[in-house]
Amino acid sequence: MDFAHTELCSYSDPVTCSVNGEHIPVGNWYDLLITFIEKFISENNPKIGDLFYRPLLPGSKRPFLLKGKPNGKARQISTGHWVYVNINVPSLVNLIGKLCRYCDVNLDNVEITYTPKTNGVFERKNAGQEENDAVTGFVPDSIIVALAADYPNGFTFDTTAVRLLSEKSGVEVDGNIQTALKRLMFRRNDALYFLLDVVAAAKTRKDIIDFADMLLDDYGCFEIRELYALFDSLNEKCVDGLEHFEAFYNFINKRDVRCVTHYGTRIARVQNKGIHSLFADIAQKIISITHNEFGGVISEDDLRERFPGFGAGLLAHIIKEHAEALVKTKINGIVCYQTLDALGLSDEFSDTLAETLSEIDGIGLAPSEEVLHTALSLRMGLNFKAEYNIPDDTTFRRVIAAYYQEAPQRAWNRGVFAEARD
Repeated sequence: MDFAHTELCSYSDPVTCSVNGEHIPVGNWYDLLITFIEKFISENNPKIGDLFYRPLLPGSKRPFLLKGKPNGKARQISTGHWVYVNINVPSLVNLIGKLCRYCDVNLDNVEITYTPKTNGVFERKNAGQEENDAVTGFVPDSIIVALAADYPNGFTFDTTAVRLLSEKSGVEVDGNIQTALKRLMFRRNDALYFLLDVVAAAKTRKDIIDFADMLLDDYGCFEIRELYALFDSLNEKCVDGLEHFEAFYNFINKRDVRCVTHYGTRIARVQNKGIHSLFADIAQKIISITHNEFGGVISEDDLRERFPGFGAGLLAHIIKEHAEALVKTKINGIVCYQTLDALGLSDEFSDTLAETLSEIDGIGLAPSEEVLHTALSLRMGLNFKAEYNIPDDTTFRRVIAAYYQEAPQRAWNRGVFAEARD
């Protein structure tokens, strides 16, 4: 095993493994990673404990050993934690090397032998890089060089272009080579093809996928334009807008992801969970973070920093539709979201509200938003909305509905907080 060239492990199975002369059971590559983790745990390696709280890979925000099962392929270890393994074989072997180095094991003392697969059966989700390697090996280098040098603005597979490429490369670009190139190159929606290295460097492509995978693991979805905004080093001649970026992401991504339009924006989501269910989960995370980390009040900027794959508009929609426990307000001119208990209403407010509604009913008025707000303000001796930073009627209705605890039940109907009817 040469950990500097893990790409050589594509389409292979491990055969033997030893660390400092100690035999290690192998199984497949996924089994071997788990075996190393269990070994370091059983030996009380002082570094392994940190991985329950911090990432192993640079640029990741996700702990290496996860409390809950992530979306995508994962393995569970003896502690009940999970390890994300939705990666191809070279990346998996590279991860084994990083784990060993992190736990202070000299890779010179790690000996692994492996053998090529012979059954021809591979996991499609994890075979992306291996497939590209195989295709690249089928296409002569002179063709790749000619494409990179002479077609930086894109290539079309029409008869004239193919003939000129054959002349420039000195190789007949026959049907088989054209098929291989079409698998290898990124195709824009306008049928222009680009070599991946012309669009973005290999590291940038990896960073895009790693960050997108982190968002998918943590939230199950993300806003495509937010991912696009994070990467400004793409070749603008190849990817000049959101539509082409989405197509590029779909080409380099190997996970089961579906791109949909929701709330007027394009969203990438996992296949095994609906968008409304995902948004409901995100809303609960927002509520928990607001309450536990920000004392009940989180600014829009802090919210976006904690949820980097989502714009302010989408977060506002998610909160509005799925987080009744939060209200949008302004504090010193800054847009914030706060839990109802952080509004500063006293424990007696529910009683005050019930008594006010009873008085309104007693004089024969309908408890509309305006009537109820005026009555509450007079009863409490203050401008209710201004005092509690309630910016609009929608928020006012939510506060009233949340704090009304008496019978009979009431609900807002056409601007009136009236008795609920079956």
